[in-house]
Amino acid sequence: AERLQGLDVLVHSAGIWTPGPIREMSRETLETMFQTNTFSSYYLTREVANRMNTGTILFIGSTAGQRGEPNHSHYAGSKGAVQSFVASIAQELAPAIRVNLVSPGWVRTPMSRAALDAREEAIVNLVPLKRVAEAEDVASACLFLASDVSRHLTGLDLCCSGGALLPMPRG
Repeated sequence: AERLQGLDVLVHSAGIWTPGPIREMSRETLETMFQTNTFSSYYLTREVANRMNTGTILFIGSTAGQRGEPNHSHYAGSKGAVQSFVASIAQELAPAIRVNLVSPGWVRTPMSRAALDAREEAIVNLVPLKRVAEAEDVASACLFLASDVSRHLTGLDLCCSGGALLPMPRG
């Protein structure tokens, strides 16, 4: 903050995604997930809020935080907690600081490589836009929310999933 003469935008993009069936989940696995995905959001926001007069704070969530994910309840819970956290601090830090969340679905990253290698075709078939997001897709959503074009948006959870959370047609 000193070197840059202030802070205008923070994008907090921290996360781990490990399997963890509830019947087998260790305390260490659960705590590591929440420390990385959730607690870091709280601690970083506390520090930034004390240094940022005006600006935008963005978090990277997940569609798992909105809908849950079997065998990854600790991941879904940690990202769901960030979603609620954003709704709270958006109110607390307004009007000077806008706070929003970008919740991607599947994104081609090192974290998702093994899962995509194993079942990308099945995943893509569930996405209306018929592709897995690239990191640039998520970055573009962040750029939009960090810009003045979105100056009246705060507390928003922008789903960047290619339509994966749309209701499925029946019949």
